[in-house]
Amino acid sequence: MARLLDNRELNAVRSLSYISAADFRRFRAGRVEAFRGYLKGIRLDFNRIEFKLRYMMLSGNEADAKLVMDLNRMKVKFQRELLRVELHLVLFRMGAKTVDVGGLVDVLEQFEAVLTPCTATAVGNR
Repeated sequence: MARLLDNRELNAVRSLSYISAADFRRFRAGRVEAFRGYLKGIRLDFNRIEFKLRYMMLSGNEADAKLVMDLNRMKVKFQRELLRVELHLVLFRMGAKTVDVGGLVDVLEQFEAVLTPCTATAVGNR
């Protein structure tokens, strides 16, 4: 995902002698759209997982209260990072900024770490 908008790769394509400025603009715009598609997929996946977790917690007990707090915290972090990446993408399209997805990836990894014990317990209780 990060490589789609990597300036080194874009500059390498731009430097090719047979690529016109118009072709490069279309190429760059296509990469931005692919990146936006990835962001949309990540958002949908996060929302699906969150919905399923909340549904699972309806039948939970008091011990699951910490998981609810963790889930709420992760949702706020995820939305904040997603908004930051989307803002940087707008600036990137105007040529003013690079897009760093590191913070978004970190939040997703934290989300996975919070979920791993929960899903292992849920599977074990079946």
